[in-house]
Amino acid sequence: MDRDALEALHEARAAEKEQAAFYRRLAAEAEALGDDALAERLNGLHADEQHHLSRLTARSLVREILEVERQHERHLGGKWTGASRGGAG
Repeated sequence: MDRDALEALHEARAAEKEQAAFYRRLAAEAEALGDDALAERLNGLHADEQHHLSRLTARSLVREILEVERQHERHLGGKWTGASRGGAG
């Protein structure tokens, strides 16, 4: 994944995080007002945003891990070293 795409992924994650926090605040306000039906709907929206945030976070982490692996391969010939049968490397 190129840097522009990775940056867009990070920006999308930040936006989802902000949106999730927004819905959580609205749900808390509805709860404080005693509007249980509205609070429930807003908590559902919050859960949806949390799910999106989780997926974007996972994708972001996987992409970064893969990039580190590629760099290890290019610059270090891979990060893994052979181990002897005795367990000492």
